Amino acid sequence: MPERLQLVLSLYYQEDCSFREVGEVLGVTEARICQLHAEAIHRIRAYLDVSVDASSPRKPREQGMKRRRLGQRRQAPSVRSPRSTWPDAGL
Repeated sequence: MPERLQLVLSLYYQEDCSFREVGEVLGVTEARICQLHAEAIHRIRAYLDVSVDASSPRKPREQGMKRRRLGQRRQAPSVRSPRSTWPDAGL
């Protein structure tokens, strides 16, 4: 991982700096630090997924995500308003 991304993670997680404080150290905006943080986390997750793939034929993370999505659908079905309550808009 590039040194800059390592520094973002180190300052944020080990030194307990806010994104604003990390941005001041690196000379960039808080929004840019948010983007760099997301990129670093993405790289770590990709690395861990590759490590899991090498030792196991299935990806446990994807299985868990699929189950959570299915569970959410059952818990909170979408509610749609009946068409008769919409304004006519001159039709």
